[in-house]
Amino acid sequence: MMKKCGQALQPSKIMPIENKCAKIHNKIISLQKVMKKIEKKSVCNVAWRGLLNSAVKGMNEALRDLEKRLEHIELELKEFMVFAFVFLLSGALFLNGCASLKERGKQVWGSSIEHLEKERSQGRAQDFALGIDECFLKVEELIADTDAQVYLKDRDKRYMAVMNFKGYVDTTQVGIFFTGSGPARTKIEVASMSPRLVDDVSEMIFEGLKAYKSE
Repeated sequence: MMKKCGQALQPSKIMPIENKCAKIHNKIISLQKVMKKIEKKSVCNVAWRGLLNSAVKGMNEALRDLEKRLEHIELELKEFMVFAFVFLLSGALFLNGCASLKERGKQVWGSSIEHLEKERSQGRAQDFALGIDECFLKVEELIADTDAQVYLKDRDKRYMAVMNFKGYVDTTQVGIFFTGSGPARTKIEVASMSPRLVDDVSEMIFEGLKAYKSE
């Protein structure tokens, strides 16, 4: 039997998923055929029309829920792949001695912050009556009180990137951005590819800084 990485090759764990997907696909096709028959009967029959409306509503809700679950899984897989790539690249840089691991790690993670930047328009924001430096420090303190980790921060560019939040995949990331609009006024933006994480983190930060909320 062939071996890989010192272990015997195991049957694909994806195959059961493929089989389930095939069954779901066949089930959907079958339901579509039944609904087409009901639709024909419903043209001149109120009872059949009510049955059709109920079936369409139920199927729409089921497909919407399935789609959301699949999108969440897809998001987690993409974030894990980014983390794995960065981890391997950081190790390679360390072995090659190109620069200190810390500095190179920042450069690598810096390239990955782009996907958080793109989500800023979909994130949440709030103004606070604090200078940027003080605001930055207070947010760091709030993060430190959780299990999350600030894996990258830059005071000059006014952002920090955080991951390892409880209840989420370890690699699910959030970006926190600071924009000054005066000597004692700062806008905090929270962005992530996970809308649920945006809500949780922004609620935690905004609640922690509510005494400084700017009207």
